[in-house]
Amino acid sequence: TLDLGNHNELEISFAAPSGHEIQIDGPDRTRIEFQAKVPCGPPGFGAFKHQSIEGTNFVPVVAGTNVAGLAYNAASSFVTIGRCNGCDKCEVYTRVQFDGPISNARFSQISWT
Repeated sequence: TLDLGNHNELEISFAAPSGHEIQIDGPDRTRIEFQAKVPCGPPGFGAFKHQSIEGTNFVPVVAGTNVAGLAYNAASSFVTIGRCNGCDKCEVYTRVQFDGPISNARFSQISWT
């Protein structure tokens, strides 16, 4: 889900269906990315002025099995929102990265604000 209801905060959440988890296992990094075009809203709508938010400004909250040892890489994580150059819509693009090795982590939900 992408919650744009609060005009000064953006919440992004990914969740597996109830009773399920997404397993990640391997020697390399893992990235969760989301990109979408959304209506910009009325002129002056402050939430959609172009903004780049570094991963050091947020920490993802992870629920699941065997997720305590995940190594969040803030330098490779980000949120970018705002109007594309020459676009009629605004864009939301985000990435959260965890560095490997990752040993049998199982996500039921991950979110960041």
